[in-house]
Amino acid sequence: MQPWASKRYDRGINNFKMTRRKQKPANRCVEQFSLVISLLVVCVFKTVLPKALDVDRILRRYKIIPDIIDEAPKFVMDVAYRNNVIVEMGNKLDPIDMKLVPKVKWPTKNGIFYTLLMVDPDIPVAVGKKPAQRQHWIVGNIPGWNFRRGETITGYMGPMSPKYEGLRRTTFLVYSQKKRINFTEPRYSSKDR
Repeated sequence: MQPWASKRYDRGINNFKMTRRKQKPANRCVEQFSLVISLLVVCVFKTVLPKALDVDRILRRYKIIPDIIDEAPKFVMDVAYRNNVIVEMGNKLDPIDMKLVPKVKWPTKNGIFYTLLMVDPDIPVAVGKKPAQRQHWIVGNIPGWNFRRGETITGYMGPMSPKYEGLRRTTFLVYSQKKRINFTEPRYSSKDR
């Protein structure tokens, strides 16, 4: 579109007309800025808010709420394995793709430490008992999202889900810490199954 042209929409079914009108450069910048702000506001209300509602709905659908956590988190973390295997809420992954430590990322604040957990609440136990939870990965005192600089409590153990046992709800969680924690829990390496 040329700098002196503007779009005008007439009322009616898809009537679009191009009109010529001279604009001062300052007005054009203000209009473009207003358009950007308007689009930003529309994007925030049309994508972020429904996404937050979807998070709660999905977690309840798969019974992560209330089996593992009580309420939906304030953000969704990014988890990706090699070969572009992305973890998204509710998607099915082959345990073979989850064998190695993933890349993880979440919104952080300066000076805050975090604890990262990967748990599986569906470990089969003796007949007649409820499934047990297994810790697959626990790292505490993480500065930002760099888990390699945190304190490993349970070394990464990818899921083991034989086909006859059905699907598992492997869940990644991250918690902010009020301060650095002196963890006294026993340490497990990735070899301790």
